[in-house]
Amino acid sequence: MKAAAHLPLLSRGDNVIGLLNLDLLEPHRFSENDRLILELFASQAAIAVENARLYGEMERMVRERTDAWQRAQERANAAEKLVLMSEVAAEFAHRMNNLAGTIPARVALAKENLDPNRDARAIRQLA
Repeated sequence: MKAAAHLPLLSRGDNVIGLLNLDLLEPHRFSENDRLILELFASQAAIAVENARLYGEMERMVRERTDAWQRAQERANAAEKLVLMSEVAAEFAHRMNNLAGTIPARVALAKENLDPNRDARAIRQLA
């Protein structure tokens, strides 16, 4: 290496987030214009690095919020299923109670319609 330039990559808060190294194989004396161009390039590189970091952070936050939303949706769906199951169970219980309420009347009607001589066995079972 015959010539080199090293410039820090600075974030907005002037924190060093990287280093720009330029190594030349031939002797070179950097001019003021070279220095300005290298500083501009280092500044742009620092912005690109910071933007990449912010983009990664944003993606992480979106992923976290998406996961939280999906979990909330799953809980809402589960709650909706429980409500539906409760409604079905309540309707089933109501119908069973209505049906059970008719059994004594049907047994009494059956007893009235039985012939004691012909249906003695059935009368004993209903008693």
